Amino acid sequence: AARAEAQIGVGRSEVGAVLARVADAWQPALAERDVALEVRAPPAPATAGVDADVVERIVAPLLDNAGRYARSRVTLSAQAGDGRVLLTVADDGPGVPDEERETIFEPGAGERRANGHGGAGLGLPLARRLAKAIGGDVTLAPGEHARGAEFRVELPS
Repeated sequence: AARAEAQIGVGRSEVGAVLARVADAWQPALAERDVALEVRAPPAPATAGVDADVVERIVAPLLDNAGRYARSRVTLSAQAGDGRVLLTVADDGPGVPDEERETIFEPGAGERRANGHGGAGLGLPLARRLAKAIGGDVTLAPGEHARGAEFRVELPS
């Protein structure tokens, strides 16, 4: 994280190409869990104001988390507008209970939950920290937790 933050604000990346690269890397691991990965590239070219490696470091823990909780599908998508790029990582799992909506971004939160999905509780806090370091954020989309979880990554363009 420290190395990535030292390089924050350096570079630009075409989001469609980053999504394709991330999908290639994560497809086998998700397939082992019997989870399909659907990628929806942005409808028009979208450029993030940060290096592709940093985007991948933010998205990777979200994909790992989604793959752990998904019943059968994870969706990775992107769109651009208003000087920002919005990435979403959504799954069709049990969702996040209302009382855990913010605590999941605290280091070690995964260890405190008795949900049987393992994890040290460091991925979501790291993703959020990296995103904030570049002027973005990682949030949990509002919605009923019974329909799965949708995490949103906002990046500067």
